[in-house]
Amino acid sequence: MRIISGKYRGRRLVAPDGKDVRPTVDRVKESLFNILQRDVPDARVLDLFAGSGSLGIEALSRGAKEVIFVDASPVSIKTVKANIPPDASGYAVLNKDFRAAADSFDQPFDIVFLDPPYGSGLAEEAILLLNSKSLIGDGIICYEHLADYNYEPPDGLVAFDRRKYGTVAITFIRKGNN
Repeated sequence: MRIISGKYRGRRLVAPDGKDVRPTVDRVKESLFNILQRDVPDARVLDLFAGSGSLGIEALSRGAKEVIFVDASPVSIKTVKANIPPDASGYAVLNKDFRAAADSFDQPFDIVFLDPPYGSGLAEEAILLLNSKSLIGDGIICYEHLADYNYEPPDGLVAFDRRKYGTVAITFIRKGNN
């Protein structure tokens, strides 16, 4: 696992041991950021269920102005901190449940990465929470899930794109009418 492009291109990242964290593989991450390439520079990014921090660090590398990493696992938070380049700035790392973290946010995000444990229902809950707290604004939610799951967002949000990569898929969601 590595940073694909930008300031920290080629930097190797570590993942926490165990089955609780499954980092986004490089080919999926590369495709995701090719789609988002115009949205990342100067963006305010939320890496919710951060795991290793791979997606948020890639955003930092590509010019995001602020990235907030959130994970409830102390092991994941330790890994995120170890993976962030020493000269990086414009980020915060929160060892909190996503619900508690959402209560501390006061402005919307341009990009939200959601990659919780598959089938847990946590992403669906997070999407509802972020929407109800007006934390999405005109931004994009990138929800990684199993490819055979066809997620339909709640009223007020629309899935405008979906990309399948083997056994996983990413659904892109934004404000709109269903």
